[in-house]
Amino acid sequence: MTHRKRGRRPQDPPHAILTKPEVWRKARPATSARRSSDLTPEEQQNAKRALRFMRTKLGGVRPLALALKASHKTVSHACCRKRRPGAGMVIRLARIAGASVEDVLSGVWPPFGDMSALWTSGWMMPRGRPCLAVRVE
Repeated sequence: MTHRKRGRRPQDPPHAILTKPEVWRKARPATSARRSSDLTPEEQQNAKRALRFMRTKLGGVRPLALALKASHKTVSHACCRKRRPGAGMVIRLARIAGASVEDVLSGVWPPFGDMSALWTSGWMMPRGRPCLAVRVE
């Protein structure tokens, strides 16, 4: 009885050695869903402003996340960080706010400037400061 060596068999071809990094991607069919946001950069900015406004109005990220039926991490990333809010989140936000989706995406809601109507009706930021919606450019 002869013993074989472990490892590569003599008939196996040698493995290729890559000299530069390469990425192979499978072609996606045209009918598949896109992973990027369907909102324009201006609509995304208006949606973020509306999310920040509602975060202040509801008293934080967690209450807003409960209202949007999303995780607090997702809402926090969409509000504060470089992530983009999705179209579904904007639709849920408009429902909660009682505004139309078009108003949220166009920047009509919430209005710019001093929000004295909010803090006279009892809505304040957690540290007692009045809530303001100011355009930052």
